[in-house]
Amino acid sequence: MVHHAAALLLLLLTWPAGFSASETEQSGHVEATSYGPSSVQISGVDIVTVGILYGFQCSANCYPDCQFTWTENNVTSEGSELSLKLLQVEPMLVLTCKAVNSATGESVSVQKTLQVTAGPSNIQISGPAYLSATGASKYTCSADCYPSCSYTWKVLVDNEVFSTSQGDTISITPPTSTVNSETVICQAQDTVSQLYISTIQKLYVATLSDISISGDSTVTMGEQYTFICFAQCIPPCTFIWSYMGKIFQGDKVQIPILNQGQMPNKESRIEITVSDSSTTESLTCQASNSGTHQTITATKNLTVIDPISVRPSSQALPVADKSFTLQCVGSQNPASIMWLKNKQPMMASERISFSVDNSSVTFSPLLQTDDGLYQCVVSEVDTPIKSVGYQMQVDYGPSSVVISGVDVVTVGILYGFQCLANCYPTCTFTWIWGNSTSDGSEFSLKLSELQSAQNLTCTAVNPATRESLTAQKTLQVTAGPSNIQIVGPTFLTAGVRSNFSCSAHCFPSCSYSWTGVSIEGEFSSEQGSTISITPTNTTTFENLTCKAQDTVSQQYILRSLALLVAIGPTKMEMVKPNNALVAEVLYILPGSTTELQCLADCFPTCSITWFYNNTLLATNASILFTPDTSQYKAALTCVASNPLSKENKTAETTVVVSDGPKDVVISGPNSLEIGVTSSFKCSAECTPSCSFTWTLYGNNVKGDVIDITVNRHISSESISCRAENTVTKRTATVNETLSVSEPQWCGC
Repeated sequence: MVHHAAALLLLLLTWPAGFSASETEQSGHVEATSYGPSSVQISGVDIVTVGILYGFQCSANCYPDCQFTWTENNVTSEGSELSLKLLQVEPMLVLTCKAVNSATGESVSVQKTLQVTAGPSNIQISGPAYLSATGASKYTCSADCYPSCSYTWKVLVDNEVFSTSQGDTISITPPTSTVNSETVICQAQDTVSQLYISTIQKLYVATLSDISISGDSTVTMGEQYTFICFAQCIPPCTFIWSYMGKIFQGDKVQIPILNQGQMPNKESRIEITVSDSSTTESLTCQASNSGTHQTITATKNLTVIDPISVRPSSQALPVADKSFTLQCVGSQNPASIMWLKNKQPMMASERISFSVDNSSVTFSPLLQTDDGLYQCVVSEVDTPIKSVGYQMQVDYGPSSVVISGVDVVTVGILYGFQCLANCYPTCTFTWIWGNSTSDGSEFSLKLSELQSAQNLTCTAVNPATRESLTAQKTLQVTAGPSNIQIVGPTFLTAGVRSNFSCSAHCFPSCSYSWTGVSIEGEFSSEQGSTISITPTNTTTFENLTCKAQDTVSQQYILRSLALLVAIGPTKMEMVKPNNALVAEVLYILPGSTTELQCLADCFPTCSITWFYNNTLLATNASILFTPDTSQYKAALTCVASNPLSKENKTAETTVVVSDGPKDVVISGPNSLEIGVTSSFKCSAECTPSCSFTWTLYGNNVKGDVIDITVNRHISSESISCRAENTVTKRTATVNETLSVSEPQWCGC
């Protein structure tokens, strides 16, 4: 990496031969023909690249000859020529040449500014090691340049230019599936010096195809075979074999076979010794592309031929409690035979014996426990050969014959029975019920009428041994329960005891039990066919269930009865819209309308009937009541009636129609005497009543009677009485003026 920072410039300076500094220091007489220096200039490139040697020349018009001095970064040198080679980057370089006339001593300086570049160098292409056959692969070109690099790409297919592009990155997609490789060329060029370098890289297309396995398809136990797995792979593949549950790795050494115009083949070898019996076995090779990690698989089905087998010595079937012999067939050396049962070595016993040459084994007698896989192992070659096995299944039975199912059957119900027995091969079964027979291991029975207890018989027969065994089951017959009924009241009354009875048809007899649900919870009873229930005042319903169960079959049926409990009417109330209770007397203005509601605690909801003055008024719980003005006082009644119990309850108030005051009258003397007390009374027509207020001398006095005493000489006195209805607060006033006279003296 080149660091573009200001650094010390190292110069390699070369002076012309025979030139010395002392020659510039001349003095003496100057001839009149001397001139210059003029037209001083520096010839050479304007751009220098680090690491490359450059030459510069300074020239001038001088007579006699001029002497030249170069200056760069405080470094000076003598001579008309300068050799320059930069070892490090510097952003800008200034060369100064000074020309001095050796005769006149006059001098002229000139400068040249050089642009410094570096590179290109260290070019490289980075990206995937292999091209993708199905998509684009991205590659990047990089190089060291100062101040910067530009990049140009070429892609070659079969040595012909396929595409070009600019920039430091390129995406490459193989044009066709037949292209195995592409060549990419990247050229890096310094953007100032135009110097360039290039690099080339050949890229193979990653592929994985055409896998196959070569080798024999038919193999014989005890021999060794070689199989080869081929696959077209770029980059090279790794191989994994699997056979009979085992994993094998391919050869580590991979031999490429390079054929003209074809992709390289890679192969993996595996050696298999077939040492177990089987009709066919699968040999699988999996090739994995080490670059793309893709895999493909090939499978070869091997037909296995086993030269050794175990067979019965006769056509007789292996039957329990009889003699039976197995032979090892195919061995050339019987002495090398070993017998296996279920892959474990067999030992001789009182019941199991081997022939002298080990070629046969005899069971005397044969037992059910002798079931298993029998093989003989022959050791005639280096690898023992295990024979094709004989799977022996001993014929036995029937034994332990049983009939599964109920012992009691009920008329009209379908029942299933099953006959079971220990048999090999599977037994056949025959059923007998009365005069009818049927075959099969299962039997269905549905009686249409009552009958006495009867035997159900099942006979099991072994089809191989022809032996048979019979089992019996005695079935007791019952009927019902059916036609269950509950008799009792249709509703309950809180606090009143009610009786219910349950009945059903059963043979031989029924037992009864009761369960119930109410708001208080659940209850059960085993008291028999009758039950008594007394609901509480909080119970609104009862769910009563009777269970009738046959005493023999234990079959049962249920009957449920939903019962409503009549509650009320209780807590009768006559209320106003604000839920205020109506008093015993209800005062109402003439012609006004009052909303009233009749409330009662009832279940189910009570019906409401209103009566006014003993006449039907309404049948709603709420009414808008307007009094009859012709009636001063009348009874208003609401009656709540329970629709179940028919019980009634009444709420009543007396409606009083408020009226007055009217016809207000003051009664008393027509005149007053000074010093004599007189009484006056105020009266009026009022419903329900009036209160009275007197006005005398500007003061108010309560009460219907007032006493007046005049103590001053006046001609008259005014009095006033105001009557006020105590309910409606309406008022009426009467005024009177009384004359005042001197008292009458008696001269007696």
